[in-house]
Amino acid sequence: PGKEYSPFDILKKEYSPYDDLSKEEKQHFNEQYKTGKVLWILDGYDEFAQNIPAQLKDAFDHVRETQHHILTSRPYAIALPYDVKMEIIGFTDDNIAKMAMSTVLDKTKYKP
Repeated sequence: PGKEYSPFDILKKEYSPYDDLSKEEKQHFNEQYKTGKVLWILDGYDEFAQNIPAQLKDAFDHVRETQHHILTSRPYAIALPYDVKMEIIGFTDDNIAKMAMSTVLDKTKYKP
């Protein structure tokens, strides 16, 4: 509580919680971040955004406002303006059967 977090802090906590990153890794990330070469995937953002801790809000707002990102959310769950919106739909029962069959057939054709 009380500490403001940066996007780097979030990255470290999610992807390297038990190991400290080297100076070179930190520098590499910062260079990529500053030049807009990081793609952030904010999955289930609507579930998180409603209860975002105050110390993380600025970091996530900064990522959303200045960085390349893909934000996933339930339809109409959040009101954020985006130029491109996509809807991802799940497989139908028929699609699942076809996918399973094609996977099985592909494996029977492959002989190491």
